[in-house]
Amino acid sequence: MITSASRRQSRTIFLQVILAFGLNDRTQKGDQANRNLKANLKMAHVAFPHARVLVPEVNFSRSLPHAEQDNLRRLNTYIVAHCHSVPALPRNSFSTEKRLYPLDPLHG
Repeated sequence: MITSASRRQSRTIFLQVILAFGLNDRTQKGDQANRNLKANLKMAHVAFPHARVLVPEVNFSRSLPHAEQDNLRRLNTYIVAHCHSVPALPRNSFSTEKRLYPLDPLHG
């Protein structure tokens, strides 16, 4: 005979989940990035119903083209306004290096 206690499944309850985002598609507009973030947040809340979902602001290089910087600033503004956000690193703690190889023009 199976008792009700043995039928219960052991489940891990997550209290915090950290999601990280950026722009993989450099042609993507800020509004689309915000919609993607919103959809991913919804999925995270379904997958981890008891967790506080944290989203770090996106660090980015000031050497990016201005349009890409603007998109990332808009994404960060959305993160701060609509998410439990984690602040970006201070500028002096974040740096990038110049690529030593050319980018594939089709895949960034």
